[in-house]
Amino acid sequence: MSLALFWDAPRNAALPDPIFGQSLDFYLFTLPALQLISGWLLTLSVIACLIAAVFVVVTGGARILPQWRSSAAQTRLWRGLSISLAAFFLMLAVRAYLGRFERLFQDGTIFSGVTYTDAHVALSGTLVVSVALVVGAVMAGIAAVSAPRPRWLLATAVPAIVCYLILAVVRWYVSGFIVAPNQLVRERPFIAHNIEMTRQAYALDRIETHAFPADTGIEAVEPANNQTTLENIRLWDWRALQIRSVRFRKSGLTTNGTELSRSDICAWG
Repeated sequence: MSLALFWDAPRNAALPDPIFGQSLDFYLFTLPALQLISGWLLTLSVIACLIAAVFVVVTGGARILPQWRSSAAQTRLWRGLSISLAAFFLMLAVRAYLGRFERLFQDGTIFSGVTYTDAHVALSGTLVVSVALVVGAVMAGIAAVSAPRPRWLLATAVPAIVCYLILAVVRWYVSGFIVAPNQLVRERPFIAHNIEMTRQAYALDRIETHAFPADTGIEAVEPANNQTTLENIRLWDWRALQIRSVRFRKSGLTTNGTELSRSDICAWG
């Protein structure tokens, strides 16, 4: 369904978001299709890595057999593991890059969407992590072309892990020591973005506002000039009378109703 909507979706560059500059059709059609495809490829890369790792482990205990004494067979197995690991890191990089756009839909403490910490740390930091994953994929690919070694394969994950830890520390510092002491001032531009996009979503930006200045003169409080308003004011709350009427019915008494108008008072008088 996501792919069908992607191919048949209308292209409209109107209403770009203020963070990434992407249009609405990107988030409704393009992003779900990319997430679906990358999810499939990531699952396949994980399966390929597991199969390659199982073959490497199994053949590690079968070196005593004559057919597994050849170093060429071991090299081919390690090369396959390197290629599958490179594909895995590459798909992780794509998923991390696409995950940046999902921050527009996250629920925060004050509002939903990208916050100050996300805009100044998380988005750029996640992009750095994606680049580090691509570097790891390149290292795994180089290891597949050259002589693959376990140390090379372990080193492929080091850049991404280091970048992720640095990102977590910097995000914690900015959120706790820069945003928290003066959160409203820091988040004000992003709250304004949230309000503006909400107004556009509900077409509230198309409403025209007109000023109606209040009349503070003596004529404004004269009862003769406000007869229409005074005639619509209830003399008391009808719900309280309705509760009392129920009590009357329980005691055997009856009431004609709970409405009381000024005409009734005039008639009684």
